[in-house]
Amino acid sequence: PTPVPTPAVTAFIAGDYIISPKVYNEFSPGNTGSNTNGGFSYRLHGAWEFDTVGLPWMIEGDYRTINYPHNCATASDPQCMVTAIGGQFQTFVPAFTAKDYDLDARLGLKVLDPHIYIGVGYMWRSGNYGYPKLSNVGFGVEKLPDLQQNGFTWYGSAYYYPNVKGTGTGCLTLGCVPPGTSYNLAYNVLKYDIGGAFTFGPNVPVYVEFGFLGDDGKGKTNAPSDFTHSGPYIGLGLKF
Repeated sequence: PTPVPTPAVTAFIAGDYIISPKVYNEFSPGNTGSNTNGGFSYRLHGAWEFDTVGLPWMIEGDYRTINYPHNCATASDPQCMVTAIGGQFQTFVPAFTAKDYDLDARLGLKVLDPHIYIGVGYMWRSGNYGYPKLSNVGFGVEKLPDLQQNGFTWYGSAYYYPNVKGTGTGCLTLGCVPPGTSYNLAYNVLKYDIGGAFTFGPNVPVYVEFGFLGDDGKGKTNAPSDFTHSGPYIGLGLKF
């Protein structure tokens, strides 16, 4: 039989609930995120495949919010002491719900069928605890889901962002002079995702997806520690 060609143009958007993400950083020695005290952790993402100048391309966005506790039960609790930016001393931080946000936008060129791309991306990172906003360019590889078929399809991505950086003001050492001196903060960040989707036929626009996502940040400039966020997820998507 004659093989059915893969459609040249596809698009999708999806939202996922991240189930009990595990976080390691200066605020969390492996604490697990929950739905209490500040909301739940989630991911929104979407992509559009298109042809232009005779080549197959895709554009994509991936936004994640991770909520997790910084625990500090009493003044003597060792978790209350947090390594400061610069890594030269620790400071007391009372209990709160930490929130980490990251967004990256990607442009890819298809190199293999079905839906396998190499790409460049730009990442933005921030949080709710006063650190500077970080950003920079990166690169990676990914396979988008084949949502035209009926049943199961897999997908995955890995993007590396060297030197995700920003500039802040503050005190990097005890007794620093002058107060408010500016500093640079930077990490090398690997962001990844592996998952599967289940479609219900070509005429049903809704599909189910599930998988495991995370990131791994290595301190580069004045970082108080390395960090990781990871967890399984499940969600719904809409294909076009």
